[in-house]
Amino acid sequence: MSEIGAVHNLPLEERPDADIKLERPWLLLHTPRTETPNWAFAYGSTQNTEAQLGATPLSLAWMRTSTGKLERTGFFPARLRSVMPDDAGHRIGEANAVDRIQQAFRAALGIDQGFGERHAPDEPERGRVVLLTPEAQADLDGARYAIVVTPDAYARTRRYQQLVPIYDSAEVEPQDGEIESDSEWVPALPGTMATAILAVPGLFTGSEYRRPFNPGQIAGLTMVTVDADTLHRIDEALVANFDL
Repeated sequence: MSEIGAVHNLPLEERPDADIKLERPWLLLHTPRTETPNWAFAYGSTQNTEAQLGATPLSLAWMRTSTGKLERTGFFPARLRSVMPDDAGHRIGEANAVDRIQQAFRAALGIDQGFGERHAPDEPERGRVVLLTPEAQADLDGARYAIVVTPDAYARTRRYQQLVPIYDSAEVEPQDGEIESDSEWVPALPGTMATAILAVPGLFTGSEYRRPFNPGQIAGLTMVTVDADTLHRIDEALVANFDL
């Protein structure tokens, strides 16, 4: 099984904002356990497009297995790809930089950064609940909403958001690593949800529908923000699930 620092080629996706470069390097950001449902990879590029749009690059030298030569790539944990183990493609190399990878992943998830500052009702911030598009809901087996955990400054660039899916406990059973919440923010959501299941292991990167460059999975922002205790529990679950 691959470990943190492994570099993979991943199969192409079928989604509006999918990357179309088949040979792109993707960096594995954690060491999956046998029961880990999804593996999280960071987008890799030798171009500075993502950096120009506000993302912080993790520049790493890594060894390509087929040639034994070092290559240097800028990896962007702000742009994750979360896949099931069977969809993890094939390993093409290795970067020996565990501490730097973990630090970059923590930063991209906003761990210990708390809430974002609300600048305007129509701007995203950390802790805000977003409505997912019908296509994203179908891909996620019925999750209608998700929680933004992106650090505040990058969240406001409105390019990519780190998202934790929300499920209704009346419809699904909680799985390992997931959180149940019946805090006041839950019934504030449109609908009849009384208890939410926060699928932290299902963390994924999504973007806003019809935004320039990256039409994606977010249909719109709600006016609901999770409470401090819920956000703290999410941070703890992110740390536990991804060994951060």
